[in-house]
This record gives sequence, C-alpha cells and structure tokens, in this order.
Amino acid sequence: MTDDDRSRIDDHLHRGMEAELASTREELTKAAAHAARMEGELFAVAQRLTAKEAEHEAALKALAKMRDELFEARSKVEEAEGEIVELKNRLAAPPASPKPNLAERAVRKVVRTVKR
Repeated sequence: MTDDDRSRIDDHLHRGMEAELASTREELTKAAAHAARMEGELFAVAQRLTAKEAEHEAALKALAKMRDELFEARSKVEEAEGEIVELKNRLAAPPASPKPNLAERAVRKVVRTVKR
C-alpha cells in the first residue's frame, strides 16, 4: 500500500465521517424541532388541564353550597311538619272550657249577691 492509497482511504473515510456527522446533525436538528413542538403542545395541554381543574373546583364549591342549602331547607320542612302535627293535635283535642276573665267573675259575683 502506497502513501497515495493511504491518502485516498483517509480522504474516503474522512468524507464518510463528515457525511455521517452532517446527517446526524440534521437528525438532531429535526429532533430538537420536534421536541420544541411537543413541549409547546404539552404546555397547551397543561394550561387546558389547569382551566378544567379550576372549573371542577368551582363546581365542587357550588355543589357544597347546594348541599348546605338543601340541608337547611330539609330542617325547615321538618320544623314546619312538627308545627303542623302540633296544630292538628290541638284541633283534635277537645276544646277546653274557657276560663272567665276577672271582669266576668266580678259581674257574676255581683249577680249572685243581688239574687240573695
């Protein structure tokens, strides 16, 4: 093998390595661009998820408020039902004889004394 042959082989290897290096750089550039696009898409997805999370938290707060209002309304209904039962019991009970007030008692006393 002559120096000329070695020189050609070295040149051939050098050009092959440069071509491989260039194609590797091109692939890395494409991969970096793809990674940047994916990062942008992931950021957009993260923003949408954050917005949805806020919506869900607001919905949970609204549901909790509605639950409290429902509990309050049920308590009022139970109170009203108790009052209704009490009023029905009063109506069903025999009427108590009304106690005369002081003026009526005084008049009766006078009438009794006059009759004697």
